[in-house]
Amino acid sequence: NIKESFFAETREYYNFTKEFGYKLIKNYPQANRRAEVLYALALNSRDYGRDNITERYLLETISLVQDPHASLRHHAETALADFYYNEKRFPEAVTYYERVIKKTEDEWLTKHYFNLSWCYLKSREFDKAIKAIRESYTLSSDETYVNIKDQVLDNIGSFYVYAGRPLEGLEFYLKNEKDPIPYLMPMAQKT
Repeated sequence: NIKESFFAETREYYNFTKEFGYKLIKNYPQANRRAEVLYALALNSRDYGRDNITERYLLETISLVQDPHASLRHHAETALADFYYNEKRFPEAVTYYERVIKKTEDEWLTKHYFNLSWCYLKSREFDKAIKAIRESYTLSSDETYVNIKDQVLDNIGSFYVYAGRPLEGLEFYLKNEKDPIPYLMPMAQKT
């Protein structure tokens, strides 16, 4: 397989790193940096592996980091929320995104609200979905956060349509956008 040959070196690095991490965990079971090793193993598995250990190691990382304000715990909870989101396990993703959005100093808060809104939508919790996507829109105007306003504008109309409230979607665009036409046409087609 030609495609696989391009990734052979990457897979070798992945396996080397994984073995190294396992060795650290085995040889130093009480080490105070165990959570960092598990977190690294989880992300490497997510990005480069095929071994399905991501979830297990993120959960273990979270259990080891007791301080709910610790940066590592926040990153692990974010990674787990994203993992569940990508796996379409929306109720589990909601649980972690609801924790993640409490850390308001995260510059990616806009994305977390956006993903949370989709989880709510997929779970047919329309009011929560609209509230979350609107929060993503509002926060995108704050320079503290990554601006994903375009993504929100491309999608929020659909949220109102699925909720059976297209007139509220129309009102949102008319109130918030100078040129709402590019957003209203796709929304009208969905309606």
